[in-house]
Order: sequence, then structure tokens, then C-alpha cells
Amino acid sequence: MSTEIENLIIRKATLADTFTLVEHRNRFLEELYNFCFQDLKIIAHNNQNYYKEKLAEGNYIALLAEYNGNPVASTGMILKEFPQKGIEKKRIVATVVSVYTHPEYRKNGIAEKLINEMVAEARKSGISKLELLATPNGETVYKKAGFKEPDDRYLELYL
Repeated sequence: MSTEIENLIIRKATLADTFTLVEHRNRFLEELYNFCFQDLKIIAHNNQNYYKEKLAEGNYIALLAEYNGNPVASTGMILKEFPQKGIEKKRIVATVVSVYTHPEYRKNGIAEKLINEMVAEARKSGISKLELLATPNGETVYKKAGFKEPDDRYLELYL
């Protein structure tokens, strides 16, 4: 489907958009990890509570892209405040998650526009760094927006 990107509206999600955020997250997980229906049902229930809580607290910022009044794409960022390591006032790092575009609207530049808006929102919110785990399909979009391989070498331990 050819989408006129100039008719696209990108806005901040509210508590009223929780269902859409959960739906997009589930579709994202289904495509990426091929979860079964029962698992997605449990995940949806848990994420419904998560989005309501974190949106209300201000620890999660989500953006929705709408075309002709329908949500066609979304993304979010989880905000984490860290102790200062320099002279900055606050050190807030946000992890970008769940960049999702409905399949019929892909290849129209929507994800690129959504990411650029997310970067602008992060700057406006005083976030000092954005990070994300790039899927192969999204890596080009992220690099075009200025994301790069990290200099720091992180280790992780799953518990």
C-alpha cells in the first residue's frame, strides 16, 4: 500500500492508547520470535498493566503514527535515570523498544519518520542517550537517524 507520508500524523501516546501499544508489541513479538497464541495472550495481559503504569509514571514515552485516523506504527522508550558521571544536571538514558509498522504500510518511510520524531522527543525530554537493540530490518533506519555501534563494552548476565 502506498502511503503519502505527509498525511501521516505522529503523536505522543496516552493512557487511552494502551490497547494499541499492546497490540503492536504483540505483533512485533510474533514476527520476531514466532510466539504462540497462548503466550501472546499472557504477554498482552502483562504489557497492558506495564504500559498503564509506566505511561502514568512518565517512565515510558510512546509515539503513534496514524494514517487516516488509524494507528499504523508505534515505538516507545523506557527512561532510566543514572547517577551523574560528569557535570550534566541529569543523566537519563532511554531504551527504544518495539519499533513496529503494520506490514501493509512498510517501505514508505514511516519507521524513519517515527524514529526521527522519537529522537526529537528525547532531546525535548532531556534524555542524554538513546540505545536500542536493532533488528536486521531496522538497522539501516537507525543508522540513518544517527545511531552507531557503542564504544562501551557491556556484559550481561541473565538471571
